[in-house]
Amino acid sequence: MGTNFYMKVAIDSPHNCELHHIGKRSYGWCFSLHANAKYDLFDLGRWTAFLMGEKIVRIFDEYENDYTWTEMVQIIIDDKTFNGEPPQRHNRDNVLFNGEEHYDVIQGYFR
Repeated sequence: MGTNFYMKVAIDSPHNCELHHIGKRSYGWCFSLHANAKYDLFDLGRWTAFLMGEKIVRIFDEYENDYTWTEMVQIIIDDKTFNGEPPQRHNRDNVLFNGEEHYDVIQGYFR
């Protein structure tokens, strides 16, 4: 079981937005940060800069809980353990990058 995180990005005004998936947190796994080619978001540094930007209207999870950009970055890099073990890393073909701070950058479709 996991939690998906999203952002609303203003296209030309705060009322005209696109919805984009940020990633997914699953118990026992490192954070799955979703690669976003449209905005050239392929690592945590670019994601952080983008989340801090003026185009972001809202950051939230699938349960409609809102987050600040700092809270979202903390969720991504959180070093949770599972039964005393570090979080599992993703090793599928769609993993672009294994981040040092316990996140993986993944491309493609998420559930």
